[in-house]
Amino acid sequence: VLQMGEKRFSGIDRGVDASGALLVETQDGITRFHGGEVSLRGN
Repeated sequence: VLQMGEKRFSGIDRGVDASGALLVETQDGITRFHGGEVSLRGN
């Protein structure tokens, strides 16, 4: 779960790109995040 203000995104961590953005696979595809509060949970 990644929270940016009032928006929350859920997905699977896919690493970090060359610019340092967190890559998250959401239902819309791979999304890049450059900031926000991240909570990681195992299965």
